[in-house]
Amino acid sequence: MTAITDDLPARLLHEEREGWDAILARRAGDYYWRTMTRDALLVLPGNVVARDAVAAFFEALPQARRLRACTTPP
Repeated sequence: MTAITDDLPARLLHEEREGWDAILARRAGDYYWRTMTRDALLVLPGNVVARDAVAAFFEALPQARRLRACTTPP
């Protein structure tokens, strides 16, 4: 667990970047499965998603659609 300290904003930005790097490298399912705790939730515009659903979503995307689905603005 990350302690709430002065470096928390930097840590969160690092984690955000790591997540996007995993998405672009087509390994997001594994990344989110490993880095999110069992009870973690991913908050998205209009939705809150549990870790298992996040990992399953990225694993289910066909390879050709993964990059487009994650980088196209809503």
